[in-house]
Amino acid sequence: MSAYAKKVYLTEEQNQRLSPEGLLASFREGINSLSEEYVAQFYNGRYVWVRVEVNLLQKPGNGEIMAFIYNHDVTRESKLKQILECIMTFGYDEIYTVDEYSGQMDENEQTGILLLMLSDVEDIVKEEKEKQEQLAKALAMAEAANEAKTNFLAGMSHEIRTPMNAIIGLNSMIRSSIDDRNQVLDYTEKLDSASRYLLALLNDILDMSRIESGNMKLAVRAFSGDKFWDNVNMLAKTQALMAGVGYSFDRERKISEVYIGDATRLEQIMINLINNAVKFTPEGGSVDVAVTEQEVNERVQLTTVVSDNGIGIAKDFLPKVFDIFTQQHEENTSVYGGSGLGLSIAHNYARMMDGDITVQSTEGEGTVFTVTVKLDFDRRKKERKEKTEDISFAGKRILLVEDHPLNVIVAKGLLEKKQFEVVTAENGRKAVELVENFPEYYFDAVLMDIRMPVLDGIGAARELRALDREDVKDLPIIAMTANAGEEDRKQTREAGMNEHLAKPINPKLLYATLQKFILS
Repeated sequence: MSAYAKKVYLTEEQNQRLSPEGLLASFREGINSLSEEYVAQFYNGRYVWVRVEVNLLQKPGNGEIMAFIYNHDVTRESKLKQILECIMTFGYDEIYTVDEYSGQMDENEQTGILLLMLSDVEDIVKEEKEKQEQLAKALAMAEAANEAKTNFLAGMSHEIRTPMNAIIGLNSMIRSSIDDRNQVLDYTEKLDSASRYLLALLNDILDMSRIESGNMKLAVRAFSGDKFWDNVNMLAKTQALMAGVGYSFDRERKISEVYIGDATRLEQIMINLINNAVKFTPEGGSVDVAVTEQEVNERVQLTTVVSDNGIGIAKDFLPKVFDIFTQQHEENTSVYGGSGLGLSIAHNYARMMDGDITVQSTEGEGTVFTVTVKLDFDRRKKERKEKTEDISFAGKRILLVEDHPLNVIVAKGLLEKKQFEVVTAENGRKAVELVENFPEYYFDAVLMDIRMPVLDGIGAARELRALDREDVKDLPIIAMTANAGEEDRKQTREAGMNEHLAKPINPKLLYATLQKFILS
């Protein structure tokens, strides 16, 4: 092969196959013909692609093996093949070739060299542009969501500080009035109200998706109108006093002592509106709250007007005042605080109570918010009490499964107050062992925390239900945990628990639940 070429470029494998030894090995394997392609350099410097074809025959007389070798110049064919293989990776509409010798377009595309490839890229450009626009929109939405989330988390301190200020202040006042039993009782009742309000607020933050989708359900129950407004005014006066703002409250025509509705949500509406009024009223200004009640279709329509002489709201911002995460003075959040969530929550709750919130404002003069809600009421005009004060669980044993020492002290104290005999376990594994070691029907109920070391509450409940003894089949197992979501409740039910109580524990609800399962 080197006779016609200055140099040939064969791979080591090709050299092996085309050597005499390689050809003989191929013949012994039954191969009578083979071919290889390689690049060769002629003596004039030109490079060509060469296809070598070898035919092997055995001579009849003496059995010698003869090799007939043919070399073909396949340069043009190889170049076209390589180019076509390359462009096949791209989209194209038309390919034109031109004859190497005549210079004419080769319509049959059987000979010639590739000259031009045409492609209509309008659709490609349009599609790419749409993709870029979609990516830009997605990026803008992600950045807006991230900014809203950041502002929300940063501003939540304002919403949380309102009840926290009351709790800290009342705690200090209790210490200074420790010898005045009536005063302490009054302070503790207000402390309980502020604590419940704080808990409700935290629940709202965690349940934002439910608020936005309208799936938040009202907790309807009877409550005292007098105590409700006392609690609202206690929180409102604290904020107004700290801000140096005057505060007045007037309530006309009290229809009933007892109303039926969601007192916690209603309180949140009022506190949001009053706190906003205080927040946007300069020192020396005033906030006035006027409440009127009237009976409409056997229900009470409660109308509350919250007015201030503060900085007011710009006319062009009024249509957006109830939008979530929206604030007129976003550049001054360090001055005014807030998350942009309160008014949206209040508006949503008012509508759930068959009411609404309207706003009138003049920038620089002040703002008036008017809230209307409809409540049922008790015509007997007596506040109904929860019947848990006189409950006694004397002679009943309960297994308290809790890993946190402080929570053990609190829960054990609540249980022993109602004459329970309490046995404690610091984790689920210890609880299962105690039930196994005590006689059947020794425990009347189990209070089970969920997140614990060694064995959690879910696993412990499953193991208890699987024990080979009769008492565990009907043994009340009550989850007592900070995991208060719907998915958490589903898990406790699937594990065989009878009830799910969210921390912090409401004593009345705890006693009522235990009464239902033990004394009923």
